[in-house]
Amino acid sequence: MAEQQPVRVPSRVLAVGVAVILLAAAALLSGPILGPGQPSPAASSRPSGAAATTLPDRWAALERPLALPHLGTDGSCPTTGVILRSADLAPLPWPGPVVPFGAFHAGRLYYDADAARWDSLSLFWVGDGQPRDAIVRGRSLDGTMDVGFGDASDPLLEMRLDGGLTEGLVPGWSLYHAAVTRVQEPGCYGLQVDTADESSVIVFEARHADDAEAEMLARPLRLLAMRPDPCATIEPGPSAPFGALGEGPAYLAWQHGPGLADPISLS
Repeated sequence: MAEQQPVRVPSRVLAVGVAVILLAAAALLSGPILGPGQPSPAASSRPSGAAATTLPDRWAALERPLALPHLGTDGSCPTTGVILRSADLAPLPWPGPVVPFGAFHAGRLYYDADAARWDSLSLFWVGDGQPRDAIVRGRSLDGTMDVGFGDASDPLLEMRLDGGLTEGLVPGWSLYHAAVTRVQEPGCYGLQVDTADESSVIVFEARHADDAEAEMLARPLRLLAMRPDPCATIEPGPSAPFGALGEGPAYLAWQHGPGLADPISLS
């Protein structure tokens, strides 16, 4: 009887067979082969793409079309007035439950120009009553320039003020954690503040601090009639309880009394 030779399987056929076995095992581990597969509980708990887009967005619900006033027929800026809304704060724009707090003077807001593309305005944001969410956007009233928020080189065009991230300021008022408000050029700007209940607009004229300095230097000198030897009779008063000379809001005073130290300016 002839000796039976072992059957040799070509290596290529063997490789294909191993691949088929591995694919079958992977299919068994991933789910049933027959019939439609059921998704795992984790997968079924995730919203579909359509469901995700319909989830309510608390910020999108606040945003309304930007509705800013126009420049006057003579090109004047219809700036918003400020009133004393709290005895503990400086005058603030009116109306609106969320407003900027800054050194407004006759509708103007001065700022220092820096090396960045967008210059910063010295503004804080405060809220009257119960803290609430707000969205702030703006542009120049002639439509040529935007208002930015945040980064000096690439600011956002919208600022979100989170009512849940405020701090108590004075009775009845809260301070928001706000980004820096920025402009690119001097001009007449409007800011629209949208809350769940209403929209309010603040209009101001942004100008370089150099303009304020030039205006002050252009004023004529007006020397007041002084008592003889006024520095010897400096007394505290209601507007300057530390004792000083002048009508305010900037005063001339001495830290250690007349003649004992160099005079300093106080405001």
